[in-house]
Amino acid sequence: DVGRIENVHFVWSFWPGASPRMAAWIQDHGTAFRFGRSDAQYVLNTFCFQYHTGYHFVQTPSGTCYGNFLGLGADTCHYPVKVDAAESVVGLQITNGEFAAYLGTDPQGFVTGTKNTGPVNMANCVFWGGGDLQRFGTVQGTGAVSLIGCNFYANWDPHNRGEPAILCDGPTITISNCLFRTLPNSKKTIARITQRCAGAVIMGNTSQGTPFTVDHQGKLPKSRFQINANIGVG
Repeated sequence: DVGRIENVHFVWSFWPGASPRMAAWIQDHGTAFRFGRSDAQYVLNTFCFQYHTGYHFVQTPSGTCYGNFLGLGADTCHYPVKVDAAESVVGLQITNGEFAAYLGTDPQGFVTGTKNTGPVNMANCVFWGGGDLQRFGTVQGTGAVSLIGCNFYANWDPHNRGEPAILCDGPTITISNCLFRTLPNSKKTIARITQRCAGAVIMGNTSQGTPFTVDHQGKLPKSRFQINANIGVG
């Protein structure tokens, strides 16, 4: 109850005796921070480098996590943020995060899983990546997700498979005042809304390098979907 983690950094490459075998295992399997049942958890100024999963939120026999996460950093991870389960009422408040997805096949900046029922709010975060970066985020489950004032920068979907920057595939999602940047004159999809998406507000965002494109199937009822005032430049 009301735990605190402050100024903790996991950078295995600085450890004495770090071996290539150990490095490979951490990059393929390692998790820097895993949160199960933790009420009103506070996390401030933490960082990890070259882990498979940076910040992982899971269901445990006693419950899930809710809390305040400020100044997070997960660099060169496969999943910088992975939410399998968050507390269903308060959820996760993530602010001022820096998340880079590089490792492995189809890395992503953040994922909310199919069983997640808790809200996930991310504000003033920056996402970037490289290598085989599939997309910046996949949103599934039933817990509402908001991305406010975030910066997404990378040439996602490098193999041109038609992957969006954000896949909206379940809960309600808000994407507002965000910046998406990719290579000039590219043809990338910013967001894709599937038939499972409960609702979306995508408003006041900017795309640099590609038009601001939202893919969806069928007509989106205005009572649950508002997509407007987004621009593409460059």
